[in-house]
Order: sequence, then structure tokens, then C-alpha cells
Amino acid sequence: MFIDEFDGLEPNDIYQAAEAYLGPKLCLNARRLKIGWSEKDEHYRISAKKDHELVDTYAGQTFKWVWICRETVARTNFFHPRDYNETLKSEARSFELTFHRKNRDLVVGSYLLHVACEARRYKLEKKTVKIHTVDHDIVSDEWVPATFDTLAIDPEQKGMILRDLDMFLGRREHYQKVSKTWKMGCLLYGPSRTGKSSLIAAIANYLKFDVYDLKLKDLPGNSYLRRLLASTANGSIMVVEDIDCAGSLGNRSDSNESPEYAGIGGGEGKVGLL
Repeated sequence: MFIDEFDGLEPNDIYQAAEAYLGPKLCLNARRLKIGWSEKDEHYRISAKKDHELVDTYAGQTFKWVWICRETVARTNFFHPRDYNETLKSEARSFELTFHRKNRDLVVGSYLLHVACEARRYKLEKKTVKIHTVDHDIVSDEWVPATFDTLAIDPEQKGMILRDLDMFLGRREHYQKVSKTWKMGCLLYGPSRTGKSSLIAAIANYLKFDVYDLKLKDLPGNSYLRRLLASTANGSIMVVEDIDCAGSLGNRSDSNESPEYAGIGGGEGKVGLL
């Protein structure tokens, strides 16, 4: 069974889950590891060298994982029409999962779900929230340090916001049961330097969600926006600056803008937080 890093234009959740699930096991089993760390991270980032094999056990059965990297030719276009695996990458990454034929139902029925659940738990324990600032065809990552503990805010307002966020988190399973999108939206409005960006960063750190910052006036059109939204991960905050210009992408003047914090916020205007 092959698990590619991307499923068409969208990141493959199973690949990301396998990457997080296998990380702790590599510490115990691998002879050669790649390790990374920066001052903004609380924990080391551990991964395997390519073509490394790791054997996992589940329900008394063994499963062999191999991380595969194959060289590709970088494309000049930002988006491949149908497959992001071949877009602006020097290598395409995938996992090969090998198991006995009799365990196919076990893999599809419960093992991959076990991998996903363990990966989610591990990510929540270790996650450092980032801001992804989208500038045309470049996506850059920045660290988000603000929290509700450091935020200058009225205690009553802080309590109200935290109650709303807790209610939002608690309704996830309910939304899944009724087949509705689990989402929450709000509108932030005010001049620059009034704390919009710091509040967004505090919410992101509280929820452990990454932030995607969009400036509608910089996007070339709706089709580009749709492709961009399709590539964002689940459990994300989408910040849409100047939401009041949504009906006329690319026509809003940027003369009054001045970045406020880590790429989020800006001049006086409206910010949509989704």
C-alpha cells in the first residue's frame, strides 16, 4: 500500500498522520536519524533517512513501513492541474506500508484509524503554532508567540472568549454526527495597533491551530483562492484581511496598510476570522 504526501491538490492526511505516528518509534528503532530544532520549538523534530524501514506491531500483527523519496523535475507553475506531488518539488515523498494479505481488512478497518488517532494525540502534545503568510505564489511560515496569558484584555471579555472557544471545541463530534462542517466565524474591526493580531495569535495558540493569513486584494482571482483553500490543513484558522473587498478581488488600495504583527492585521479595516 502506497501513501503519497499529496492527494491531488490536497495534503494527504494519512501521510501526515503516519509521519507523526512513526516519529517517536524512530527514536527506539532506527540506526540513522535526521534531527532538527530551533529556538521556537519545545521539542526536537525527528525523521528518518529515505528508504528506512520500520516494523510496527498492532493487534498481534506486524506492519512494515518504508519512507520513499523519488527525484522529480521542478515545474515552473505553482499548481499542477491535478497533482501537487509534482509541483515545485525536487522530490516526491510517500510511505510504503507492507502487510500480510490476510490483514487487509484489519489495516483498512482499524489500523490506519489507530495511526491517525495516535498521531493527533502526539501533535497536540508537541505542536508549535505557525502563521502561514500567503504572498501570491510564496507561502512563508512564522512563529506565533502570543497567548491569553500575555494578552492585555479585559478579564470579563477574556472569559467570554474562552467559553466560546471551549464550546466550539466541545461540539466537534456533534457536527461530525450531523454531517455539518465544524467551523466558527467572527469579525474583528478596528484601527491598527488595537490588538487584532495579538488576539488571533492567542486564539490560535489556545486551539493549537495553525493560521493562514490571506489578503484578498493580493489574490489574482476566485479560482486561485479556491485552490489555496483546498491546500490548507484541517484544524486551521483562516484570517481574511479586508473582508469587505471580497466582491472585488484585487481592486482595493493598499495605501493605508501597515503590517501589525507577524503578517496578520494591517491598516484600519475589517478582518474575517474563520
